[in-house]
Amino acid sequence: MSMSSAANPDRLNARLEKYAHLFVESEDVAAEQRLQLDFGDGWFRLVDHLLGCFAWTLIVDSDLREQPPVILSIRERGGTLRIDFVSSPPWCRALARLAQSLASETCEVCGAPGTWSEAGQGQVRCLRHTGSR
Repeated sequence: MSMSSAANPDRLNARLEKYAHLFVESEDVAAEQRLQLDFGDGWFRLVDHLLGCFAWTLIVDSDLREQPPVILSIRERGGTLRIDFVSSPPWCRALARLAQSLASETCEVCGAPGTWSEAGQGQVRCLRHTGSR
């Protein structure tokens, strides 16, 4: 697993443990496909809610348990939240698109409302964090 994230590593590890059934197992994939978590602390809550929605949906809908998501990475790329799956049924991709849309309006540093900027390689920042990496 790669965690080069600006998000708090203790909080990330706690979510990895809580939602381990949603993530790819290291021995199941090649080295270049190991789990990656790489996003700012401002998006942590959003990602936590997404994982919670995946887990809750699998609990309440027994038909969907047949096709659980297998997450390969959750990361920031070019100012957008990217969620990559090894496998994902349509309901997972729909929830991921919702999270990506919400991230496009959320400061990646602090979680406040933000806007996308072309600074650096692209980023979503609030007024307070404009210009920070």
